[in-house]
Parts: sequence; C-alpha cells; structure tokens
Amino acid sequence: MPSGTLTRASMVLEDMLSQDGRATSAAEITRRTGIPKSSVHRLLEQLLTLGWIVREGNLYRLGAQMYDFGISAARGDQAMAHAWPVLQDLAAHTRCVSYLGGLRGSKVAILQKAVGPNRRAPQFAVGARVPALRTSIGKVLVSAFPDAPESLAARAEATSDRLRLRNELAHAQETGIAFGFDEAKPGLGCIASAIRVHGQPIDVAIAVSGPAGAVRDRNVQQALRAAAAAIGRKLESTLPTDSSLRRSSPSVAVRIPQRTLHAV
Repeated sequence: MPSGTLTRASMVLEDMLSQDGRATSAAEITRRTGIPKSSVHRLLEQLLTLGWIVREGNLYRLGAQMYDFGISAARGDQAMAHAWPVLQDLAAHTRCVSYLGGLRGSKVAILQKAVGPNRRAPQFAVGARVPALRTSIGKVLVSAFPDAPESLAARAEATSDRLRLRNELAHAQETGIAFGFDEAKPGLGCIASAIRVHGQPIDVAIAVSGPAGAVRDRNVQQALRAAAAAIGRKLESTLPTDSSLRRSSPSVAVRIPQRTLHAV
C-alpha cells in the first residue's frame, strides 16, 4: 500500500479497535475518522482480503489475524510479560480490577486487565483507548516526567476543572500515585502508580479500579505501590540501565494553562 493508504488503513483499524470488539459499519467509520466513504469501502475490501478484518452482513470487526499479531507483540513486550502475574495477584488481593496502561498520543491504551471478585468496577476492554487526563493512569504518567506538563494541551475549559487538574497532577508528582473518582461511573474510583526502572519512570503504569471506598483504602494503595515496585524490580533484572523502555518524556497532546504545576 502507498504511504497515504497505509495511514488511512491504520486510522480505520484504530477506529475499529476503539469499539471494544463491537462490529461497526463503513458509515460509522467515515463519521468517526473523516475518511471519505468511498475510500473507507476500498480500505475495508483490502483489509478483508488480508484477513485483518471480518464482515458480518453490513458490519465489520477486527479479525483473528489482528489479534494474533497483538498476542505475538505482547509476548515480546517485557513490561507486559512481567506485569501479568503481578496484575492477577493485585486484582485478587484488592478484589477490584487491575490494569496496565500506556500513553499513546493524547490517550491511554489499556494493555492488560485482571478482574478480581468485585464486579462493580468498570472494565475497559484490552486495547481500549481513553483520553489521558480523564484517567488515573494518564495523570500519573504525565506527572512522572519532569517536562511533560509543558507539552500538555488543556482539555478542561471550566476554571474549576483546570484548577482540579493542576492539583491532581501536582499531587501525583509529589506522591507517585494519581486518583480518579466518578470518571467512569458515579461511586467508582481508580488509583494508578507509575513503574520505575533503575529509578526512572517508564511509559506504562498500573492501576486498581473499584468502589470509591476501596480505592481510598490505605491497604489498597499500599498494595498498588508494592505491585508497581515488584514489576520495576523484575524489569531491572532483565534490562540494562540505559534500557529503551526509559523515555525523557511521553508523547502527549494536552496542555495545562500554567507551565509549572503547583498545588492550588
């Protein structure tokens, strides 16, 4: 495919991925991506031929081959390999849902998920992408990099939202954890912790999601910190000090109105 076609094909696949496994129509893809409908139809036919998507009547969804690619990539990702057993233990211990997520542009991609006994927690599908500053994972990752706040683009327009966001990021910078309450559903919360390798943050973080009372529990917070530290130690045992997992700053597209974050 020519480079322009590849770019559009990537946009179509990412749009289908964002539907959390639901089938979607060409018209819906056009509306969400802005790609002309005739081009969307041509791309869908090419992707069908490659086996990357499947057709169900007039609807389309990602095919098994795309999931095979994802599984193969995940197996080669050391952070995900080390995180999975820790996420399972964390979900069982806290009785909530635990996540591993990473920054992808202005959004957080859900990379892994383990479900504990508590079914009230919101359960984002693996592969889902959520606006970064609307998630505790996004906030803790943004705050973990010293120069990240200067590259952020403001999403909240109300003054109260901007002040709240600056407070949350300042708290995350100071403590290494970030909270989110009532963002997915009233009464539910999420807490995230950065993962550090050789003392430096990497571009993935872990989180626990569940009832607000559980998220505020100090034991849950301690379990989350311990889990993040455990993943970091496992990575340190396999990665050199100058590991490519470390980054000077994540690539994000949100801007906070003030260059320097302070609690207000």
